[in-house]
Amino acid sequence: MGDDEDETEEEAVDRIRGEISDRYDSDMQVIGQLTSTLEDLNIPRIPIDASRKPKVVFYSLSQQLRSITEFRESLFAQCLAVRAKQANEMLAKGYKQSSRFGRWDPVMLEEGQAIQPYQSPGRLTYPVVYRAHTYFMSSLENRQKFMDNPLHYLKLSSPPPVVPVKLAIVGPPKSGKTMLARRLERDHGIVCLSAGEAVRQFMSQFPSCSLSKEMETHLKAGVTLPDALVIEALEKIMLSQRCQTRGFVLDGFPNTIEQVHLLSEFSVIPVQIIELTLSAKEVHWRATADRHSADRTLPLHDSAPILDVRLSSYKRHIDVVRSYYEKEHRNWHMLEGGRSKWWLNDMCAKLINEQLTTAQKYLQKRSRGDAASIFGLCVTPAECESRLGEFSHYCPV
Repeated sequence: MGDDEDETEEEAVDRIRGEISDRYDSDMQVIGQLTSTLEDLNIPRIPIDASRKPKVVFYSLSQQLRSITEFRESLFAQCLAVRAKQANEMLAKGYKQSSRFGRWDPVMLEEGQAIQPYQSPGRLTYPVVYRAHTYFMSSLENRQKFMDNPLHYLKLSSPPPVVPVKLAIVGPPKSGKTMLARRLERDHGIVCLSAGEAVRQFMSQFPSCSLSKEMETHLKAGVTLPDALVIEALEKIMLSQRCQTRGFVLDGFPNTIEQVHLLSEFSVIPVQIIELTLSAKEVHWRATADRHSADRTLPLHDSAPILDVRLSSYKRHIDVVRSYYEKEHRNWHMLEGGRSKWWLNDMCAKLINEQLTTAQKYLQKRSRGDAASIFGLCVTPAECESRLGEFSHYCPV
């Protein structure tokens, strides 16, 4: 080949650039035609920025294709997110039917949640309509999970029976009992009851009954109400529908062994008792902070001398109460009252969920006629002995 036929470097670069440009234009034209065809067929197009690192491109592609790879069984399933008002209207008029999950959240059921989501007029719910049924989710995240793969959640077993929460929170003054009980009431719909709250509710709801008049006589005389009257009022308040379905949490009760025996006589037995531990130094520090709080509007009986009397009385009685429940029911749990309120709330929710799961498994097995463990159900040793079968303590196997 002669020198006149040799290609210079600049000419080679220009030629290659021209070939690449022509190839790019040709490919873009083909892609444009293909995109139009896909749009006519209602086939979605997934754009990916290929100029980034291969690892990032692969991750982006995996996320974009997740609905096809991970949720393949629900590829052609179509869900419709509706407002709670619309969902209730469709159910009331018969346009849609309630699912077998009822008001349970299927996503929470798969995650092992044993507490039925609390739904009230002031709380948001996120219904989803799939085919002829309506499903209720407790959060936007759960609604999206259900809509991504509804067939996966429809394979779940039917929800367990609803078991009411029966909880008591005790502890020294300023340990955060009321705060924790109110938080559980807000999150789970459990009725928060203290001794004073139970008396006030009973006297306002039943002002003409003999028990209300007897309590009014004691209050007008300026004397402390007997524990028997307080617990009788508490037992009557617990007959409400919400207490029977959602459950209750006793705020700062019981504190003495006499109150424990009275509760047992009225068949009010907390399935779980949580004791919040707090040092005397921390009690006084919190009381001082409360006395100087800007949110405080009314005077309270929390001066240092009164606080010492209350703390001494609590320490004098709580050991006997703790020993009784640990021996008879084995349902006493101790939590550090100095931890954050979020940690305490999470630990209480965990304990409640574990106990409800145990009770639900027992009820499900008994409904099928299977043998079921009674551990964790607050069965006393005396009650267990009285119900032993013909094999007594021997294993029939």
